[in-house]
Amino acid sequence: MGWTTGRITWRGRERHMAGRDGNGYAHTHLRMDERTAGLRGSPLRDQFKALHKSELPGHMTGCDLDFMIVEKNPDGIVAFMDVKRPGENVTFAEVIGYNALLRIAPLYLLYTNGPEALEAGRFEVQRYLGGNRGPNPPTIRTELYARLNSWEEFRRWEQALRDGSKGRP
Repeated sequence: MGWTTGRITWRGRERHMAGRDGNGYAHTHLRMDERTAGLRGSPLRDQFKALHKSELPGHMTGCDLDFMIVEKNPDGIVAFMDVKRPGENVTFAEVIGYNALLRIAPLYLLYTNGPEALEAGRFEVQRYLGGNRGPNPPTIRTELYARLNSWEEFRRWEQALRDGSKGRP
């Protein structure tokens, strides 16, 4: 089926939209502007997390998640990711959250040896299979999924996840 193009109207404005690729999946021309690409986290989020810990009682706990891969065409969540250092324990709150997220999409723990390894794109990827929050520390089940040594390898791995979520070979 090749590429086709068309125009859509959204919120009163006409927009250009690419058609479908040879596999029948709709594509749009998605580009991230330089300002968005340069973002390095949210000071507001970090302040909220610190205040949540200091201002609320200890039983009001929670956890964050580092990254969620989403697809636009068709809309969906491909996978969840949490970055850890080797040997870093998963908390009971993370086990509760991870177990719930598994009902939506796969979850991967990306182990990296610090900032230098992160910059180089070196990860040991463990697929999270489930966990028990009861023991201290909690126990989890994972399987080695990939060893990645560059951001190019990461890109290929993530693309395979995206393709797999759409049923592509």
